[in-house]
Amino acid sequence: MALALVTLTRAKAHLRITDNYQDDDIAQKMTAASNEIVKYLKAQADATWDVVSNPPPPAVEQAILLLLGDYFWNRGDDMDKDENVWMAIERLLVTWRDPALA
Repeated sequence: MALALVTLTRAKAHLRITDNYQDDDIAQKMTAASNEIVKYLKAQADATWDVVSNPPPPAVEQAILLLLGDYFWNRGDDMDKDENVWMAIERLLVTWRDPALA
């Protein structure tokens, strides 16, 4: 799945961006964030999710937006994953994630 699972309008509202100057950058980061969350969910991600006819559940959308914000506002200054962002994502997706076997 290589597409954004949130709309550009929703992403810009989340980022509080009102102009169109950064649309391409936001769109690229939306796709990257969507793909990362789908990868995190493993088999629990629904291959039929799309922005128009079958959007992801609200918790999944919020996780994508959290990661998008991290990608947008932290542009590689710190290459480590922000632990607070990922803790919030894990809390949102705890019931969605495909459990790992030990």
